Amino acid sequence: MNKILTTPHNFWEKYQEKQRILENYRKKAIKEKIPVLKPEAGSFISFFCWLKKPKSILEIGCGCGYS
Repeated sequence: MNKILTTPHNFWEKYQEKQRILENYRKKAIKEKIPVLKPEAGSFISFFCWLKKPKSILEIGCGCGYS
């Protein structure tokens, strides 16, 4: 069955809340002069991981928690 058709009814609300939280982290990082990825780069990494379906992912961060 197509996963798009079986997504929870509140998917959009959860997505918007996640985006608001990430945007707040991004703004805080910029204000404090902490380098962060642009949203487009994050989307590319997310898409690439979805495409390749790795068994594990190692993220090494040293910023403010935005990723």
